[in-house]
Amino acid sequence: MTARTRAPFRADHVGSLLRLVELVEARAKAKRGEISAEAFRAIEDACIREAVQMQVYVGLRAVTDGEFRRDFWHFDFQAGFNGVEMRDETFGTRFSNGLPIGSTYVSGKVAYPTGGIMADHVQFLLSVATATPKFYAPAPPLFHFRADRAGDFSPLRFLPSDKIVVLGFVTTKQPELESKDDLKRRIEEAAQYVSLDRLCLSPQCGFASSHHGNKLTHDDQLRNLERAVEVADEVWGSN
Repeated sequence: MTARTRAPFRADHVGSLLRLVELVEARAKAKRGEISAEAFRAIEDACIREAVQMQVYVGLRAVTDGEFRRDFWHFDFQAGFNGVEMRDETFGTRFSNGLPIGSTYVSGKVAYPTGGIMADHVQFLLSVATATPKFYAPAPPLFHFRADRAGDFSPLRFLPSDKIVVLGFVTTKQPELESKDDLKRRIEEAAQYVSLDRLCLSPQCGFASSHHGNKLTHDDQLRNLERAVEVADEVWGSN
């Protein structure tokens, strides 16, 4: 199998990481005015370096800052707009590193899901978007494969031949580790519609859309990222 030389890699992670305890404490102190902005920035920098080291340790070839400079991703993002009124029901589904929470990233424009709750949800969002200002251009369609109710992989047959699919199969919501067999089985199912060489594996989304984080530990997070790398190595021969 051909090794990828640029992102997305066979094992990929784009998104937030659980905030380190010292970062959470420092942010609270900064809000109370107990430490300066400069002191808080220095703590952020140190925590980001630690997060990068963790990602390198587990074997990821591309790393992120874990969104450690953000408190709540949507509030921080929205704060950057002046004089723009946003509606949460549309805003909240369009921006999280370009992805709605819990969704699998499909690089580029592809067909909308057909059938099931996710398809209904997409159609609802599109109807909302058409009633909002032009600012709300519909985002590229995304596939959600975390639950049976989301439907099967058949929409992938519409994927343009020059696009790569990153399958968000590794959980970021619970401490239980995904089994290798289950992950490989689901990759095989997706490969019925898109060649294996055009597939990659990742967590379903970020581990912490806010500083509170999801209900799993730092060790759980590390093991889930390791699992993505392990499976990628075994399926594609590299991550």
